[in-house]
Amino acid sequence: MQTNELESTLKQAFNWNKPSTACLVKIMLSMLTLRTVNLKKLACGIKGDADLNSQYRRLQRFFSRVRFPVHALAKLMVGLFLS
Repeated sequence: MQTNELESTLKQAFNWNKPSTACLVKIMLSMLTLRTVNLKKLACGIKGDADLNSQYRRLQRFFSRVRFPVHALAKLMVGLFLS
């Protein structure tokens, strides 16, 4: 699955705006690449022009502001596993 396809799937499932969806995709890719959930380490794995501390703060803001709808998350996961 390409990142654009993943972003589109997540946007449709969660009904989030584009920046939130793009941030989640970056987090997911960084988690898979670095095999960690440590935000400081994930910030290192996110590509961009921003300073490492800015990336870290972005991740903190994302998790403090975004709520994952449990029903939509379950539906998405079942759909991904069945396809």
